[in-house]
Amino acid sequence: MSEMVEVLAGTSLFLLAFSLLIFDIPRYTLSLVSLALFSSKRRSAGKTVCQATVSVIIPTFNGGSGLAPSISSLRRQTLRPVEIIVVDDGSTDATRAVAERARAQGLVDMVICHGTRCGRSAAINAAARFARGDLLLTVDADTVFEPNAVERLAAAFGNPLVAGASCSVAISNERDSIWTGLQSVEYLMSITAGRSILDVLCWSGV
Repeated sequence: MSEMVEVLAGTSLFLLAFSLLIFDIPRYTLSLVSLALFSSKRRSAGKTVCQATVSVIIPTFNGGSGLAPSISSLRRQTLRPVEIIVVDDGSTDATRAVAERARAQGLVDMVICHGTRCGRSAAINAAARFARGDLLLTVDADTVFEPNAVERLAAAFGNPLVAGASCSVAISNERDSIWTGLQSVEYLMSITAGRSILDVLCWSGV
């Protein structure tokens, strides 16, 4: 963050305004137009019921502070996961304690602990070996889901051409400051709009 502030401080207002005009305004305008054009298609699409079971894998490194709310949101889903597996990827905080406490309470089915950090892919693969669901859902430890998120994701696989699906991402504390508000707008423009277009063209699950 400090490096970014230094760069901005050393940049002239003219260059900042020019960059905004050339890059950001067209990008955001196209994003808004895309949302307006394609949202009607998604609203009119019929609801698909998926009978597949979902295994949730939560790979995390030092994600102890957000792990409990994430698990709670998964337990409140309209389509309950068949299992939740937490992979502590060499964390140095309270991640393991939080995960083990959730397992003891019956909220988590399995906890896998790596002595050293192996990376997100290795953590997911370690859990995938034991997963028994038809579908695998990988979740960041600081993610809180809406109650119907898993059901909507699973429904995307009612189409046999769908090989992968993803959610839109929003900021939960967007009203805390101007910076979180701007981050929320950035997510809306760059992630939600982009995935809405991909939802129509080639992907599903937004």
